[in-house]
Amino acid sequence: MNSVGIYFGPKVMRIAESKGKSIVSNLLIPQARIVSGGDFQEKVPEEMKLGILFKEEMKRAKMSAHEASLVISGKDLIIRTFDMPVIPQNELYNAVGFEVRKYIPFKIEDLIYDFQVQFEKTSKKNFILFAGIKKETVNKYMTVMKQLNMKVNAIDYSGFSLLRLLRLAGVSDKGVVAVVDVDLVEEDEINFMVLQNGFPLFSRDLTLTSEPTFETIKDEKIETGISSDKFKNELRISLDFYSRKFPGKKIDKILFFCPDVLKAELQLFAKERETGSQIVDISRYLPKTTPYASSLCKAYGGSLAKTIRTAIRVDLLAPKVKKTVIPVKSVIPVPAGALFPELKLSPKALVAAVIICVAAFGVGYYQKVPVARQLQEVIKARPEVATVSSDLTVEELTKISADYKKKVDLFDTLLKKRFLITDTLDLLPRVIPEGVWMDSLTFRKESDKAELLLRGYAYLGDSEKEWQLVNSFFTKLKENQNFGKIFINPKISLDHTQIKKTTVTNFTIAFKNYKD
Repeated sequence: MNSVGIYFGPKVMRIAESKGKSIVSNLLIPQARIVSGGDFQEKVPEEMKLGILFKEEMKRAKMSAHEASLVISGKDLIIRTFDMPVIPQNELYNAVGFEVRKYIPFKIEDLIYDFQVQFEKTSKKNFILFAGIKKETVNKYMTVMKQLNMKVNAIDYSGFSLLRLLRLAGVSDKGVVAVVDVDLVEEDEINFMVLQNGFPLFSRDLTLTSEPTFETIKDEKIETGISSDKFKNELRISLDFYSRKFPGKKIDKILFFCPDVLKAELQLFAKERETGSQIVDISRYLPKTTPYASSLCKAYGGSLAKTIRTAIRVDLLAPKVKKTVIPVKSVIPVPAGALFPELKLSPKALVAAVIICVAAFGVGYYQKVPVARQLQEVIKARPEVATVSSDLTVEELTKISADYKKKVDLFDTLLKKRFLITDTLDLLPRVIPEGVWMDSLTFRKESDKAELLLRGYAYLGDSEKEWQLVNSFFTKLKENQNFGKIFINPKISLDHTQIKKTTVTNFTIAFKNYKD
């Protein structure tokens, strides 16, 4: 039976139909056709446009598959990895939901998510691979598939779909390896992943800033100038960031999915980084008339979801879509003896059955003991907090965390509303000229209005020079950026006064953060 992989990228969409492990046909649809509107009215929802467009294109290409796997780009997904202590299985789901709130910018209730756990022997912690997608995004794609009358097998991250092509090409992912796919023609999303024995440690999605022209996609010739330099710079940033996050897990080699024109350049890049490299050659699996394209690889990998398995088990298909509950019909009880009237039980068989059951229970108990012991060690290793008991449930911890977050938010609000003039006042002794001295400094603040009053004297024995000196002092304050970014509408007043029978110039300078 044929299967389809549909890749929704930021700049292009690709549909690949495969039979077994071979591509039967594929389609390229630029996102520009949806954005520009084409023949559609402006008020038609995007998912309706996609459904109509896909149906027309698939009919023209004579695609006959009734099942599809959706391959989603990183812009629509959240992929995170993090460590967690070993906790009981029945608390794991809620604990992951609580922990991941630190890493996502919106409510977890808005997500459909799944995760996979791998135990780290060195740290004795669980390493979590978390993947999530907004419910509204899933609904949009499911609306498209409903129009096509196609069953959805899985919703997959585009980077993970490439891992099936590693298995297809016979490329080993043992050890710590980086996987990079790049296509400077389409300039679609570039995926960077680091795996340890096939399990993801780190991922980052790169999008080049230049806008492609879709006419160039049909051309196999590309220029590897500025665009490749930008890509290599982003790749360096990704590698350096990974090295800082996982200092003890050095990358053994980089596996590149790329067109022929970039192979030598990327191998040289890896050599300069003193890292091994390998080009993943899947050309023999692609149609001869179709040039290499990153979007084609991702859609092709999606179409192989039921054919090739990887070490990743996360699936973002909503449970209500993935499984249909079949109601249990009432049955008529039948005596066991009526089913097998000639069956006779042997005492030896009964004894053997009991021994097998006891052995199975004993093995399970034997395996459970070290896990229970390890769990107690983890509980003892928890840091002691005076206000929080180590016996609290996840729900109770969640409530406490929410209360603390409200308090922290309140403190943040108060801190942000502070009116800081330390740097401003620090300027005064630095710019005050000789012959001028301060008498008083007054700062008043009511609500959002603030006023700074400086009073002082100047003496040079010449009133005109004293006025010029004070005006010079006033100008330096007014033009300084520390004063300028806080205060506006500065004013100065000058006069003469007697101090012990000596005539001096007295002045008042007023700075305000509001207009009169």
